[in-house]
Amino acid sequence: SAQQVKVIQDQKFLAVTLGSSVKVQCSHTGPSYYAMFWYQQKLGQGLKLMVLSSDTKPGNMEEGFKEWSMERPDTQKSDLSISQVGAEHSAVYFCAASDHSH
Repeated sequence: SAQQVKVIQDQKFLAVTLGSSVKVQCSHTGPSYYAMFWYQQKLGQGLKLMVLSSDTKPGNMEEGFKEWSMERPDTQKSDLSISQVGAEHSAVYFCAASDHSH
């Protein structure tokens, strides 16, 4: 049977000052789950892929998300950062992990 992998995002809500820097953190429990993804969902919209990292290298941000950066401290952790947050960044951010890079 497939192992049960948990994705952990401890920060449920982040209230931040406009113009400040923000880091959103994610980890998971699957050592062989090398691919990690971040998605943004704004109110009333679907999920938009922000970035995919297929191993411990930082992922390249997708078009429209270039002001963000993704770090991958190890295979089971990922940080999403922005240096100057704006009102337009108010959204739900989802992290996902996979043992395939798709």
